[in-house]
Amino acid sequence: MSETKIEDSDRVAHWQRVVHALAKEKGWHDEPAIPRRFQMLGNVMVEVGEMWEEARAKDFDPKRIYVRDPGADLPAERVRDWRDGDALKPEGFPIELADVVIRVLDTAGALGIEMWDHRIASVSILEHDNPDLWMQMTRLMREVALLIEDAGPLDMDDEATVKEVRDDVEGGMAFVLARCEAIAQVASIDLWRAVEIKHVFNRTRSRRHGGKRS
Repeated sequence: MSETKIEDSDRVAHWQRVVHALAKEKGWHDEPAIPRRFQMLGNVMVEVGEMWEEARAKDFDPKRIYVRDPGADLPAERVRDWRDGDALKPEGFPIELADVVIRVLDTAGALGIEMWDHRIASVSILEHDNPDLWMQMTRLMREVALLIEDAGPLDMDDEATVKEVRDDVEGGMAFVLARCEAIAQVASIDLWRAVEIKHVFNRTRSRRHGGKRS
């Protein structure tokens, strides 16, 4: 394995540990994970939808990170570029893509799946796929849908079935992460910097912010 792949592997493993630990601290994993796996994977698809909505904006800039500043002397929407150290919620295409990654890594952690070197799959995607951004996003939606389908039957009452589902989901998650990295490369986004920016903001949020179930 090359040094680059080891680097990437360490980075993925690091962020899985960090984001999952924060999610547990914020109260999102007080209940067993296996019965909630469809909720968690459904949340991944929600993030993909929010990324898609960003791309539909009239003034879409795939690299822009912005905030909605209620105190700024700006037009009605009060939107300005995100600045390092901002306490406001970061938004934009890179952040929504990062949210997909964060959701996948957190779900993997909850299910006891260790995510690591997905770089080989990423290279394969970039070598053989269409470099069009919309095509890449469409394929991400398809891959998340397949990931949900691979999550097994609704009722799992034996360890063998649980292990089989974990194995299937692990492969799907690796491919989703690879697709996210491919999208980032097509759009010239620093994906892991975007993950860091969103994670720093998530640390400031209250326990189970928004009062949501999952």
